[in-house]
Amino acid sequence: MKITCEKYPSPAIINRLVRVTSREGPGGLPRSGPIPCGRGRPPDRGHPKKSQELAEINNIERQTQASATKEVGTMITSKKRLALFPGLALTAMFGAGLLTLALPGQATATTAANAVIRNTATVSYDDAGGFGQPAVPASVDVTVNLVAATPTLNTPPDTTTPSTVTTNYPYTIRNNSNGPETFNLLAAYALTFGTVTVHTDLFRNAADNATITSITLGASSVSTAAILGATVLTVPNDGSGAGGNTAVNGIQAGDTVVIGANTYTVASTVDNATGTSTITLTTGLLAAAPLGTQIGEQGSFISRTTPTATVNNSTYTLTVSATGAAPAASDLTITTVQLTAALNVLKYVRNINVVPACSGGTTIIRDTGLGAGSGTYCTAGVTGNPGQTLEYLIGVTNPAGGAVANNVVISDPVPAFTTKVANKIAKDPGTGVFVATGTDAVDADFAKTVAGTVSIYAGTGGTDAGTGGSLAAGVTTFGAFQVTIQP
Repeated sequence: MKITCEKYPSPAIINRLVRVTSREGPGGLPRSGPIPCGRGRPPDRGHPKKSQELAEINNIERQTQASATKEVGTMITSKKRLALFPGLALTAMFGAGLLTLALPGQATATTAANAVIRNTATVSYDDAGGFGQPAVPASVDVTVNLVAATPTLNTPPDTTTPSTVTTNYPYTIRNNSNGPETFNLLAAYALTFGTVTVHTDLFRNAADNATITSITLGASSVSTAAILGATVLTVPNDGSGAGGNTAVNGIQAGDTVVIGANTYTVASTVDNATGTSTITLTTGLLAAAPLGTQIGEQGSFISRTTPTATVNNSTYTLTVSATGAAPAASDLTITTVQLTAALNVLKYVRNINVVPACSGGTTIIRDTGLGAGSGTYCTAGVTGNPGQTLEYLIGVTNPAGGAVANNVVISDPVPAFTTKVANKIAKDPGTGVFVATGTDAVDADFAKTVAGTVSIYAGTGGTDAGTGGSLAAGVTTFGAFQVTIQP
């Protein structure tokens, strides 16, 4: 005679029927087929013996329901929930013995990868003399797979950088999977006007002491609910069998982890060989962590490039992506690249009392408006006698294609063995015409002489109140002053 037993009344359990067969004897059950198991089993009022046996089965089942066992051993967390069947204990009479089957309880949230789900069935029975015998268990293990998830990539804000300057872009990345995962790093870049130097160390670790092409981050989940303020979290072991203070699902001491909306530092980890392991935080939880809460490691890295623009305020776009088993996370950072102002400076001099005034080096002809008229200035080959007057000319050029130079100030100490000619200071702001109204006093004009140093606030808009002028690309400004050779 065959008895088929099912969980009552859920149809989802029909696929997990337990069938127990025994010989039909006098007074045995007259039919076979599914009968409800557990609570809610309707009695068979048409057959007293069957009704009595079913009542006994119900009673035994309630007593043995607690024997359902589930052991979970380890690892990483994910946003994907792994649902397990509700706990189920099925019993049926088998001769003089009792068969008890324990199925795992339900996982209410994320289950860590590498966790071991252990299902144990126990058979208890009496011998022919009616004496109880030791229960016989049998187990089977199931290891939870990695369920990959797109990581969270936090990118640097848009910024501005000078052209030709190597720029480090800092990133943080969080593992949202249910276990350890490696993310490959890739970059795409473009500059509207100019070129980009991609260094061999395009990606660097957070300490900026090693080149990387990928980053590996751990993850796990809470296997026992943790209260607000808790520092020790119980998690599944990762099946590695390693004991002591070692990594649990890739998480180890010193790592940064994200739990809920908050970030923590790991103080220590203990990876037990079976059952559960622990992750200890340096600070208490800022919010309670229910069963299954994901614990994701957060790492950092740097992307390094050098944009060289040919047009000021060019747009440089850098797109960094992190790719694991799930779709990649990526983000674009926009950088405004400004051309740098690399000024060229030449110092000239002439002796206004002799002709020719000079005879060497680079020459230039100018009229500074300081009374000596137009003349030739040289960078070398100038001589003079005591009492003669020297006129110094300083030329400052901002090459074409560069950026505007601001706060341009010419500072020139009066040379030894000379005396500054009072109020003889001139400036060409870049128009080709000198303004010869500079004085030695601080009086809101473009020049001053203080403590033996002549200061000319060159370019456009400079004043001796302390602000230098501006000099556009492709423009040259001049400053000039006179001294006499001491007798």
